[in-house]
Amino acid sequence: MLRARSLWGFALCALLSACTYGASDDHPTGPDMTGGPECSGPARQGTIDTDSLLDVAPGQGVGVFVEYAAAGRWHVFAACDTALPANTTKQACYFDVVVHPVGEGSILGISADSLESDDSVALVGSDGVQMLSITDYDFDGFFVDTDEGTGLSVDVLIDDYCAATYVYWVGGGAVHEGAPSTPFELIPSSP
Repeated sequence: MLRARSLWGFALCALLSACTYGASDDHPTGPDMTGGPECSGPARQGTIDTDSLLDVAPGQGVGVFVEYAAAGRWHVFAACDTALPANTTKQACYFDVVVHPVGEGSILGISADSLESDDSVALVGSDGVQMLSITDYDFDGFFVDTDEGTGLSVDVLIDDYCAATYVYWVGGGAVHEGAPSTPFELIPSSP
C-alpha cells in the first residue's frame, strides 16, 4: 500500500480509491508505455509538499518516488513489482532517471541510497544527476542537495520506455500518481 506520511504525523491515503503503485498484471515494458503523458515537449509543473514522505513497500509495485525535505534536500528512489505473484518471471526493472534543478538553482551535492555494484548515480552535464539501476526486490535511489526552494525536473525511463505514469509524489496533502509530462517539474510548497 502506498501512503503519504508527514513529519508531523501519519496520513493514510484514505481518499484515494486505489493506493497501490504500478501494481498490474504486466511488467511495464513495451510500446504501450508511451500511450500516456507526453514523452517530449514542454515540461509541466506540479507542487510537492515539503517534508512529506511516501511509505512504499519494496518489490510490490513499479514506481519512481520523489520526496522533498526543507532546505533543498531531495530524495528520489525506485521500486519494481518483482515480488508480486503476477510477475511470474520475477523480472527486474531497468531505471534511467535524470533530474535537473529548475530555474536558477544548482546541484550542491549527490549521494547514493541503497545502490548495488551494478547501479550508478553521477553528475551529468553541467547541472544534472542520472541514476541507472537494476531494481528487483529492494529500493534503489539517491539524494540530491539543491539551493533551498529550488524545483527539480524529473525525467524517467523504465526498460527504455517513457515512464512518466510511474512517477509518485505528495502534493496538496495527497499522493499523486503519474506525471503529465516527462520531464516533469516539481516545485516545493515551501523552501
